[in-house]
Amino acid sequence: MKQQHKIIRCLSALLAAGMLVAGALVTGVSAQEPVTASQVEQTAAAAAEYLTENYRSTGYSASDLATVQLLYRSGLPQAAEIVEDYLTLAEQELTTYGGAVYQGYDQNYDPVASLSLVGTLGAAWLAEETGDAELSAQMVQAAETLGTPEFIAKDNPYNIARSLWCAEALGCSQTLRDNLVAGLMTYYNQEEQAFDYWGCSVDTNTVMVKGALAYSGDNAQLDQAVEHAMTLVDSLRQEDGSYFSDFVYSTDSNADSTGLALSAMADLAASGRYSQQEMAQTYQALMDRYFVSESGAFGYMDNRTPNTMATADALEGLLTYAAVLDSQPGEDPDQSGEGEDQPAEPTLPPESTTSDPTTGTDSDTDVAVDGNGSTGSDNGAESAPAAGEASPETGDNSLAWMGGAFAALALAAGVGAFGVKKVRK
Repeated sequence: MKQQHKIIRCLSALLAAGMLVAGALVTGVSAQEPVTASQVEQTAAAAAEYLTENYRSTGYSASDLATVQLLYRSGLPQAAEIVEDYLTLAEQELTTYGGAVYQGYDQNYDPVASLSLVGTLGAAWLAEETGDAELSAQMVQAAETLGTPEFIAKDNPYNIARSLWCAEALGCSQTLRDNLVAGLMTYYNQEEQAFDYWGCSVDTNTVMVKGALAYSGDNAQLDQAVEHAMTLVDSLRQEDGSYFSDFVYSTDSNADSTGLALSAMADLAASGRYSQQEMAQTYQALMDRYFVSESGAFGYMDNRTPNTMATADALEGLLTYAAVLDSQPGEDPDQSGEGEDQPAEPTLPPESTTSDPTTGTDSDTDVAVDGNGSTGSDNGAESAPAAGEASPETGDNSLAWMGGAFAALALAAGVGAFGVKKVRK
C-alpha cells in the first residue's frame, strides 16, 4: 500500500509539472507572433488576384493607370496581359493625342478624351519597367511639354502627387519636378496644417506625403508640410491600429484610410517615426476588420462586402509594408534574409478614385465625391463592429512568454521536488 502511495504521489507531481509547462506553452502560442513578409505578400497576392478578376478597362489609359500599376507591382502573373494591353492603348493615345488621356467632358458634358499628365508619366514608368525604352522616352518628352504650371494648376492633388513620384523615378527635369511640388503645395492648408482636398483626411494626406517623400530636391516648406500632415494622420488612429477618414466626413474606421496609412507608415519606417509593432498592429487591424477571406478582397467598412476601391487602397498598404519587411534580413523565416541587398519595392500614391478612376487634369470634372477620395458608393455600408482591444506588441509578447515559461518551469520543479520529498518520507 505504501508503495502505491509513493507511485501516486510521483505521478501527481509529474502531472502538475506537465500542466504548468503546457499552460506556459499555450500562452506563448496564443500571443501575437511577428508579422512576416511572406504573410503580407500572400494577402497582397490574393487582393491583386481579386482586382485582376474584376478588372475592366475604361478604354482610356489614364483612367486605368492606378489599378494597372498596382497589378504590375504585385507581380501577379495573370496581370501581365492587362499591363501589355494597357501599354498598347497608351501608345495609340500618344500617337493620336500627344499623350495619355482620360475620359473628360466638354462644356455640354459630353465625354471627350482629355490629356493627363499623371497618365503620361505613369505610362512612361510602366514602359520603362517592362523594357520598352523607346515608348518610355516618348512619354517622358510628352510629359515635359504638358507639365507647365498652368496645366498642373488644373489637376487634383492625388494626380499631382502621383505625377511627382513618377517624375522622380524617371529622372525627369528639375523644372517639371519643381512645378509639381509647387502645384502640390497649393493644396496645403496653413490654418489646418494639413493637405486639404474636400477636407483634411487621412487619405489625402497620406497620398500627398507619399509623393512629397519621393522629391529629391531641397524644400523646407515641403518637409514641414509632410511632418504636419503625418501629425494629422496620427491623430486619426484608433486604439486597435485602424484609421478613420477625418473628423468631419466619418469617424468610423475604414479599409481605405487604414490601408493608405499603413503605406505611409511603411514609407517612413526608415526614419524611425513608426515602430515595427505599430505597423504590425495596423496590418492586423486591416486584416481583422476588412479582409474578406472568401474572395481575397477587402470591404470598405466591414469584412463581408468586397469593394474594389477598398481592395486597391489596402493593396497599396500591403505592397509597401511587405517591401519594408522584406528589406529586414532575418525577420522572415521564409525569406532567409533575402532582400538584404535588394532594392525596396517601388511605392507610389494611388489615385483618388480606384473603383471609378476617371481622374485627369480638369479639376471641374475630376472631383472626388467625398473628402477621402471615395466615390461614395459604399458610404451606406454597415459600420464595422466596435474596435477590440489593441493587439499586444510582439516584443512584449516574447518577453512575457519567456518569463511565463521560466516561472512555470521553476514552479514545476518546486512541485516535483516537493512530491519527491513526500515520497521519500
